[in-house]
Amino acid sequence: ATLQKPAVLAGFAVMLAIFSLSMFDVYELRLPSALATRLDGASRRLPGGQLAGVFLMGGLSALIVSPCVTAPLAGALLFLSQTRDVVLSASALFALAVGMSTPLLLLGASAGAWLPRSGTWMNVIKRFFGLVLLGVALWVVQPVLPAAVVLALWGALLLVSGFMLRPYDANPHSAAPRVW
Repeated sequence: ATLQKPAVLAGFAVMLAIFSLSMFDVYELRLPSALATRLDGASRRLPGGQLAGVFLMGGLSALIVSPCVTAPLAGALLFLSQTRDVVLSASALFALAVGMSTPLLLLGASAGAWLPRSGTWMNVIKRFFGLVLLGVALWVVQPVLPAAVVLALWGALLLVSGFMLRPYDANPHSAAPRVW
């Protein structure tokens, strides 16, 4: 009940809006340079291909990925606890593990050859996720706002998204060559 108070919802919405400004290049959100250099030095000292280094990197990646895995895993465990079927539970959790690890294993086996190269398309993706953060901020705060204000804010967000994503810009690759 405490998290549904208007001040808390407004605080979360403001935080999301501030984080979205980073996606629009208003400011850059980075680790402090001292911490970044320390982590970089520690990762360079790890022995490649040895059991301890692989174990440590796997543990660090599990810490990074765990917030993304928690919600689907909790939902699956809740559903499976209601079914009381051991075979279904084991096969469902195995399928969840295989489905989440297979893409990572394939990308790791490709040694980065299948990863997309950065370019101008990444700026569009960054702006898109900035708009998504603004949408989530509006969605979080909409229960405490009047309906007319919520509709006006959603309309403004949709108008801004049309300008930010620029869907009608000319693609430089599709322009016909000029003949002088």
